[in-house]
Amino acid sequence: KDGVRASVWGLTRTPPRVLEGAAFTLSDEGTGIPEESVPRVFTRFWRGSTRRPQGAGLGLAICKEIVLAHRWHLSARDTGLGAEFLLRFADVSAG
Repeated sequence: KDGVRASVWGLTRTPPRVLEGAAFTLSDEGTGIPEESVPRVFTRFWRGSTRRPQGAGLGLAICKEIVLAHRWHLSARDTGLGAEFLLRFADVSAG
């Protein structure tokens, strides 16, 4: 609940709150995502042609599953200057 606080060893932590309909973007200035790859970036075990040698292709797939479990929205696009990811939180009043 809002305003609930937990105290452990004298430290107080207020749980984070998500504003209804809030969103944020994360972008980089790397090589971007080829247009034909955008629909697959959240697919388990898929690794793009410009990938690094390490990794199993699970990171973005796990992120997408977390987002779906919370009824949020996660999308990716190429900006021409790099990649951009949009995370939009669900309107909690929508039920």
